[in-house]
Amino acid sequence: MRHRADDHAPGETDDHILGTGEPNIVGTWTWDAADGLHVLDSGAAEFLTGDPSLAETKLTCAEVVSRIHPDDRASVIREIARAEQEGGPVVITYRVHTEDGVRWLLDHGRIYATTQAAPAHGHGILIDVTQRMNRGGEPSTSSAERLSPLDRAARHAIAARKAIDEDGTPLLRKMVDLLMWEIGRAIARRIDRASGGRLN
Repeated sequence: MRHRADDHAPGETDDHILGTGEPNIVGTWTWDAADGLHVLDSGAAEFLTGDPSLAETKLTCAEVVSRIHPDDRASVIREIARAEQEGGPVVITYRVHTEDGVRWLLDHGRIYATTQAAPAHGHGILIDVTQRMNRGGEPSTSSAERLSPLDRAARHAIAARKAIDEDGTPLLRKMVDLLMWEIGRAIARRIDRASGGRLN
């Protein structure tokens, strides 16, 4: 289900992180190593495949990435493969072709290693960050003054991730990915509370 800003309770908007009027969490995904397939909710299916009727069906990686911008697709596939092999946080920003044009998605997830109780599996959320990316990831002075501390942390974490990607230090990348994952979880909890717990 897509969760838009107008789903929120008065006084509890999260629009600052994404820009006024932007959707916040637009979808969720799960992955199971038992069959290696992905399951999307309707919002994620609409963004990633263009067909919300594919929600709650098992999809291959090729189907999931079919609408990702060609310039981003290879790096997304590499990151998915790395996460599924190594486990840990998944934090990817990429462009998707939609009926409304190209949108930027921030994909926050986590892959859990195999245990005696269950095979490797994972889950995550998709956040539309188009307006922020179109502004170069930097808030204006006036908008920065209105940002909550969590919103400011998210902006700084994304900037740090870009810098660390250029440096290429693996440990720092893992540390900032964990930070971004926790910020994403905090944002998800805040939106969930505002929308009456519909993300559970």
